[in-house]
Amino acid sequence: MGQDRIIRRAARIALQRLVFLGAAAAPNGYAAPVDIAGPPGSVAFGINVVVLPNGNFVVTDHKANLTAQNAGAVHLYTPAGVLISTLRGDKPDDFVGGGGIVVLKNGNFVVLSPGWNNATSLRAGAATWVDGVRGLSGTVSSDNSLVGTQTDDNVGSHGATPLTNGNYVVISSRWKNGDAESAGAVTWADGRSGASGAVSGSNSLIGTAPYDSVGDGDWPQSDHVVALSNGNYVVVSSRWSNGSANAVGAVTWGDGNVGVHGEVSTSNSLVGTRENDKIGSHGIAVLTNGNYVVTSAFWHNGEMGDAGAATWVDGRRGLSGAVSPLNSLVGTTGGDAVGYAQYARTTALDNGNYVVPSTGWSNGAVRYVGAVTWGDGTHGVSGPISARNSLVGTTDHDGVGERLVALANGNYVTSSSTWTNGNVQLAGAATWADGRTGLTGPVTTENSLVGVRGADFVGTEIVALGNGNYVVSSPNWSEDDASARGAVTWGDGKIGTTGPVSTRNSVVKTVQSDRGGIVALTNGNYVVVSPRWSDDYDSRPDAGAVMWVDGSAPTTGELSADKALVGVHSLEQLGSEPVIALRNGNYLVSSPAWGMPSPIGAVTWANGRSGLSGVVSSTNSMTGPMAESPLGNNGLVPLGDGNYLVLTAPSIASPTQIATVTLVDGARPTIGSAPVETSIRGIVPFNGPKPTYAYDPSRRTLLVGRPSENIVSKTTLKSSAHPRHSERPIPTILLHSRPR
Repeated sequence: MGQDRIIRRAARIALQRLVFLGAAAAPNGYAAPVDIAGPPGSVAFGINVVVLPNGNFVVTDHKANLTAQNAGAVHLYTPAGVLISTLRGDKPDDFVGGGGIVVLKNGNFVVLSPGWNNATSLRAGAATWVDGVRGLSGTVSSDNSLVGTQTDDNVGSHGATPLTNGNYVVISSRWKNGDAESAGAVTWADGRSGASGAVSGSNSLIGTAPYDSVGDGDWPQSDHVVALSNGNYVVVSSRWSNGSANAVGAVTWGDGNVGVHGEVSTSNSLVGTRENDKIGSHGIAVLTNGNYVVTSAFWHNGEMGDAGAATWVDGRRGLSGAVSPLNSLVGTTGGDAVGYAQYARTTALDNGNYVVPSTGWSNGAVRYVGAVTWGDGTHGVSGPISARNSLVGTTDHDGVGERLVALANGNYVTSSSTWTNGNVQLAGAATWADGRTGLTGPVTTENSLVGVRGADFVGTEIVALGNGNYVVSSPNWSEDDASARGAVTWGDGKIGTTGPVSTRNSVVKTVQSDRGGIVALTNGNYVVVSPRWSDDYDSRPDAGAVMWVDGSAPTTGELSADKALVGVHSLEQLGSEPVIALRNGNYLVSSPAWGMPSPIGAVTWANGRSGLSGVVSSTNSMTGPMAESPLGNNGLVPLGDGNYLVLTAPSIASPTQIATVTLVDGARPTIGSAPVETSIRGIVPFNGPKPTYAYDPSRRTLLVGRPSENIVSKTTLKSSAHPRHSERPIPTILLHSRPR
């Protein structure tokens, strides 16, 4: 413990010196930036920084040499930057904290160290619970951590899932059960005290066969362990084998107050019956009422492979036994793949019900027409998909259900961009449905917004608005057989919008094949992005435009410079970088190419209630350069309180290789140079670790880890207005290509 006292004393002295040196330089409205130096033996101090709900923060250094090379360390600090505790490894290559930090709902946290060595068992792994107030000092051991006992058990390798009641579940899908490689284990733990000792069948849900991989969904769309809204949880083990039947899959319910332990079996899990059924492989939809839906698109219906199934389950008690048409919505043809869509998955509605997309569903000899099936969230839907219980297509490859969006009012919208309108192929459709009852029968012009020309692809994108309405983007839509210009159509979230897409119901773009999108604002309005927009005289091709739109009613007309924020130069492509919606309803437009031919970058704030038009300029935007690089060239990050970060990475031409993280007030525009007072810079060596960041919204404090320098920097945005904030209206500046 003497070493811990030395570390804490050194940290306090360093902090006092830094505060003393920085206080005089703090500008009005800002706290002095403070650098917290890593203790002796640090190697990558700040590789991960995490803020706890009480304002304390965690700093990791998985390569720290405090006791041994690459032993690793995890430090807990007060909001003021005073060291509370240090947890560390005691053997070479323990890499403590290398698996990340998981914050629990009660404010405590879990340190994951899947590379931790248990004596001669290398990479046995450990998961260590830590009190978020008092911290934990000392070395990781079986006395204070859940640990593996064999080489490559990698306890915690698949993370830990916080439960809504404050407890947590550790996922160790590579854990060995005797000689069974990667049998897998999932361990429940009390969030008030943690779990310690060896992973075993007495404290964990475990697999028994090689590569059962309990807790691994084995598919990009699958989950591992899912927390339910009632505090319980669900474990997905899609590779689980039942005797000689390999990878039938299992989904196991767990009580969030005591957990589930023992072997995965047919008596405690929902399982498949045929090889490669892979139950749960396509995800768990968590319903707002605490129930859940298991999607298994690979499930066999008799001899029909990949028929698919979606199984509703009571979240208070779970479901065991085999998936069947008696307890699940199922496909009846090979390749129906119930629950699978390229851009959608089984979706929970805000009213507790749910919707299942199945774009591969075939209606007899008519192949891949697609289906979307509504389910009651209190008892589910079971049996085969049909036109009697689903919205369906009628022509080969209609692909109904390609996209599926839940609306804020409990209703939903699905799109089928390859839908055939009579004899017109690939016209596309977007269909609204009542979330209390669903919609059945075929997609038609009477119940959908549709295209009327070949390759209109209506419904390529659907965006839900915060007020319950929605917007449909159709970038390939064309008028009068002209080249594709694209259209953006508002939809009424209470009754839907039907009929053909046209200039009478849509905002129409002016450039062929403009692939810009839609950004929903939190206040119910939205932004149309058109990075290939050009002015009326085509003197600035690909200048780009970003247009604000009222989300409460339809808007029509062309996207133009008098309605939008537009780029200044050709090829600037304003809007090609993501437009960022802030939590407070405002939005940001990033222009790293602004200032061409020698770009310095600009970030433009816009009011989410009225938008902003004109050209991007130094009179309406925050501008670079920042450390010789274009401002915001590494993106913008919205924060939970409405403020935001501007990330600037070193450009190839920059000799300094400095990355910058800038904290900015999101309540009003910042005009002129980016504020250096809340900009933290860090060195980025070639192939070295990048700066990391965390934010405390209750204190408006930014923490930036600078692992290449073994420093964590801290700066605070005060509530008083900064002098850079313009209180006058932002002028609208229009750029014309010739005098008027």
